[in-house]
Amino acid sequence: MKHYWISRVDAPTTVADTADFVLSWLIGAPWGVLEAADERGSSVAWRFKPRRSSEIHTVCAIPRVAFRPILAPLGRRFLNNPYRGQALFSASFEGDLGAIPIRFSLFLCNEAETGVWIKIYRLPTFDEQFRPNEAA
Repeated sequence: MKHYWISRVDAPTTVADTADFVLSWLIGAPWGVLEAADERGSSVAWRFKPRRSSEIHTVCAIPRVAFRPILAPLGRRFLNNPYRGQALFSASFEGDLGAIPIRFSLFLCNEAETGVWIKIYRLPTFDEQFRPNEAA
């Protein structure tokens, strides 16, 4: 599994840093899935659903015109393809050498004809996976 070092981004200010913002947010999140899809509105919401909860949280919303330009760098970086694919990888913050790497499974479709969406599953660490059910 390939490992990536992610720049810590607390709030996206440009299209270029939105990918690191999404992964920065997920590294600190509980086990769950973050997804976004172009539903032809004026904006695209990035929504997170924790594995041990039915609540859905909106992490951020971006203008629809910026969505595909954000997906393309994510696809190039993790899939070697800006348009579609699946990847399993781990990530941690740059310079955080003692941290446990967080594993992700990324699914992406960035093709206007078939759909424009992304799902990023933040996979559990060993402790998260095997601890008794408790509030996330």
